[in-house]
Amino acid sequence: MSFIPILGVDAASVESPLRELRGVFAHFPDGLAAFDQMYARMVGKGRLDIALRLVIIGSSARWRSDPYIAGTMFTQAMHEGLAATALAELIEETEGDEPTSPEAVLLSFCRKVTQTAYKTIPSDMEKLRASGWTNGQIVEAVTMVSLSGYMSAMSAAGGLLAEPNVEAEPWR
Repeated sequence: MSFIPILGVDAASVESPLRELRGVFAHFPDGLAAFDQMYARMVGKGRLDIALRLVIIGSSARWRSDPYIAGTMFTQAMHEGLAATALAELIEETEGDEPTSPEAVLLSFCRKVTQTAYKTIPSDMEKLRASGWTNGQIVEAVTMVSLSGYMSAMSAAGGLLAEPNVEAEPWR
């Protein structure tokens, strides 16, 4: 049995939508267990809507130039019920001049954390709170950014960044 006893989650009991990425770990059972546990704990439950968590992971991967994870997560968000048009509008607003919707404000903060975390300042948090986000939701969003970084590193190590079968922008 492959699991890390400290966390107590059996890898075989976790269903991940990333079969290809899990394949990278196939030869490293403890790595697979750690990935499954991290994914299940960070994405499986939380304060943020599941589709928003997946969009944060996908967007963070997009900003890191990882089309494999970005496309996989965006597609998964659409499977969770997020309309392709809503996803496109959210990405467009986030990457535009000044986001106004609460989701785009949060995603814009996630972009800053992804690209220049050391430049976050107290007014960033104030802006998030003014948009209605709680401390717990903000921490969860930053956790999704870190999970995206982990997934991008693993997909790069597994040679998946150039995967031709994954659409990086499935809403188009």
